[in-house]
Amino acid sequence: MSTLQVPGRAARDYADKLTRFHAFAAAELAQIAAALSLEPGMRVLDAGCGTGEMLRRFHERLGGTGLVVGLDLSQAHTRHARAHAPRATHKHRQRRALKSASAHFAEAVGVQAVWHTEAAQ
Repeated sequence: MSTLQVPGRAARDYADKLTRFHAFAAAELAQIAAALSLEPGMRVLDAGCGTGEMLRRFHERLGGTGLVVGLDLSQAHTRHARAHAPRATHKHRQRRALKSASAHFAEAVGVQAVWHTEAAQ
């Protein structure tokens, strides 16, 4: 799977759309969070965290312990994520920047990242 290259993507801000999506799909997103075997003290990576709504859910599932890291290409979304989930760690960079770090996380998810990938040729 290769990453789509969209010029200026780091500056794009469609946070309002993501917020509406999270409100619309709240039940389904809660099911995704509940399906993960999260336990207090775990480390969770959300690659493509968008505006951070899932980060907050993951942090709540960890009982306020452990580490939740959100990673997003958009600087604007990273700012929104800090507001939605202030206790999580936020990074503005591409997923591949943490390629070797994935072994250090108990769970790695990408609920919103699938919109930015394409099938392998």
